[in-house]
Amino acid sequence: MLHLDFETRSRVDLIKAGGHRYAADPSTEVLMMSYAFDDGPAELWLPSKRCPKEVNDHIYADGQVAAFNAGFERLIFEYVLGNDFDVLVPPLEQYYCVAAQARANNLPGNLDDCSRMLGASHRKDAAGKALIKLFCIPNADGTFNDSQTHPEEWAQFCSYCVDDTEAERDVSHMMRPLTENELEDWRVCELINNQGLMIDRELAAAAVRYADAEQRELVARIRELTGDSPSGLVFRRLAGHLGRSDNMVKLRGINLYPTGIGALIEERATGFTGEYICRVTRTDGREEMTVLIEVAAPDDGLKPALVDHLRSRLGVEVGVELAGPGDLATLTEIETRQKPIRLLDLRKDA
Repeated sequence: MLHLDFETRSRVDLIKAGGHRYAADPSTEVLMMSYAFDDGPAELWLPSKRCPKEVNDHIYADGQVAAFNAGFERLIFEYVLGNDFDVLVPPLEQYYCVAAQARANNLPGNLDDCSRMLGASHRKDAAGKALIKLFCIPNADGTFNDSQTHPEEWAQFCSYCVDDTEAERDVSHMMRPLTENELEDWRVCELINNQGLMIDRELAAAAVRYADAEQRELVARIRELTGDSPSGLVFRRLAGHLGRSDNMVKLRGINLYPTGIGALIEERATGFTGEYICRVTRTDGREEMTVLIEVAAPDDGLKPALVDHLRSRLGVEVGVELAGPGDLATLTEIETRQKPIRLLDLRKDA
């Protein structure tokens, strides 16, 4: 069994675009691969060298290739390694997904959570998220960080990649193996992801038009029976998810939901890493909120633009402070909590 893990970078957002578009994009590159055979030592391969002969030999001999969320590794083999390097691309039948194995054993499909639940000797490095943001996501100017710009962090990133393969192998050994039927279910899922599902587009479009017409008729009938409401709100939809009511803060008469502010930041902030925290203080009886935001490359021009944007979207002025990738980890506790902290209420200490 060959266990492996890739670290990649791209100008495409993996979460938003999905694995296929991410892997197929010309900007997607493999930064490194960690691999181990059976119980042997984990090794690291960098694209500056030829692909290890033993990896190609294993694939050529129809050996199994295991990874956590192996569907991603499969796409990287197909779209990147197979095109850019002298690497054999394994067929679907050779892959073994350890995330699918975890779910079949009623365990989390997340490597970090799974290794913690099983008490594995090797665990996913909690610092990995900050390293991924540093090396795998482009800066605001479109450039990438690398081993030349951040040599110490790059060394940590290499260790993180190796740790991932060792953690994946450990949890796989600690669980019941997938049955052939369970493995076939995973393969069918991968085929569906490859090909998609056929739909009757003409029927779907007609259904949308029919639903719109029905809604107009129902609204008209309700107005006929009850009259217009004073506000004119008839079947009006909410503008979107604002946040949890148990995580709300009132600032100068306005209800603010810190968990919903991330989406507003994303509308305006180039290079936003996804991490932020809202700090509320009280000074001389006046309450203020400052949003601390991680961006790939803090820019003086971004701060006033975010202040204006948040004021227009929230209806109240809040302060903005910019931080670099990973700088807010202590406050948000992103590396130790399943859900990061988004509200730091200091008013009780004032």
